[in-house]
Amino acid sequence: MMVGGKGWRTLGIAWAAILVVVAAGGGTLQYLGPPTGHPAPHPAEAHPVAAGPEAAHRAAHPVAEPHAPDAPHAESATRVATPPGTIPGPDPALQEPAPDFPGAKLPRLGPDGRTSMRVYARPFDASDKRPRVALLVVGFGMSDTDSRAAIASLPPAVSLGISPYTKDPAPLLADARAKGHEYFVTLPMESQGYPLNNSGVRALMTGVDQSDNDRNLEWALSRMQGEVGLTGASDGLRGERFAASTVAMGAVLKQLADRGLMYVDPRPSTAPGKPAGPIVTTTLVIDDLQEPAEIDARLAELEKRARDGDRVLGLVGRVRPVTTERVLNWARELDARGVALVPVSALLARNVTK
Repeated sequence: MMVGGKGWRTLGIAWAAILVVVAAGGGTLQYLGPPTGHPAPHPAEAHPVAAGPEAAHRAAHPVAEPHAPDAPHAESATRVATPPGTIPGPDPALQEPAPDFPGAKLPRLGPDGRTSMRVYARPFDASDKRPRVALLVVGFGMSDTDSRAAIASLPPAVSLGISPYTKDPAPLLADARAKGHEYFVTLPMESQGYPLNNSGVRALMTGVDQSDNDRNLEWALSRMQGEVGLTGASDGLRGERFAASTVAMGAVLKQLADRGLMYVDPRPSTAPGKPAGPIVTTTLVIDDLQEPAEIDARLAELEKRARDGDRVLGLVGRVRPVTTERVLNWARELDARGVALVPVSALLARNVTK
C-alpha cells in the first residue's frame, strides 16, 4: 500500500500523540505510587531467613507467643483480658526496675494496694468446707521435657516452683498460666551439707555481707514475673542452713512481704507457730524416696492429715515422670473422696492483706 506525504505526516502525528499519553500515564503512576490495596513485598518476605533455635522453640509451643512480656527485659504496655481458667499475665503496675540488673523488673506493691500473692493466685472456692490439701512441685525449668509434660498433665490446682537458673523461663511461664497453674520462684539458699549440697553460684549464704545476699535475691526476683511468691526449695535442696539464720532469713522475709509476695518454707520439721508475714509451712516432703510405693504412702499420709482437720501442704522436691504419674493417680479420685485439692495460696491466712 502506498502512502503519500500527507498520509505520512498524519501517521507521525498519531504516533506522537500515543507516546505523549504513555509518558504522562507513567509519570502519574510514579507520582501516586503503587496501589494501596497491594503493597510491595517486604524484603524479608522475598528473602526469608532460616529460623533459629528460639524461633523453632516458640513455633513448637505457640501458647508462649502472647506472653512475651515475661522475658526479663520486656514489659507489657497494655493489660489483656484473662481467659477463664488461666492465670493473669504480668501487670506493669506491679513491677519496678531492678537497680542492679538494667532492663529487668522486680515485683512491688501496686499503687492501689494490690499484691502479687493475690493477683497471680489461682482462684478457689473459699466457701468449700471440705478438708484442703495443696501440692507444690519444684524444679521446673531444669528439664524442659519433664517440665512441659508435668505442666500439661498435672491438675491446675497444683502449684509450681520454677528455677531462676532456667535459661529462658518465659515460654514455660506462659504454658503454666495457660493451664491455670500459679507459680513460685525457687530461691537458692545454703543447705545442710554445703558445699557437697550446693545450690549454685547465686545461692544466698551465711557468713557473707548482707549486700551480697540482697543482690542475689534481686537477681532471683528479676528472672521472671507473675509469681505469687518464693520458696526455699530448690531442685531437691531446702536451704536449711541459711533459713536457720534468724537475722539473714528475717531480712529476706521482710523484703518479700514488702513486695507483696508470700513464702513457702520447705522444711517440714518447722513448727508453724505465728510467723511474721505471709508464710506457709510444708507438712510433708513427698519424694524423699523415689519408689512409687513410698510416694503413694506420703500422699496418703498427706490426705489423712487433711481429714484430721489440718490445711496441709505437700512438697515434691523435683519434677520427675515418676512423681508426676503418682500425683496424677492420687489426685484423680481425690474429689470423690471428699478432699479439695487447692493451690498453695489458698492455705495463706485469711487475715494477710499484703
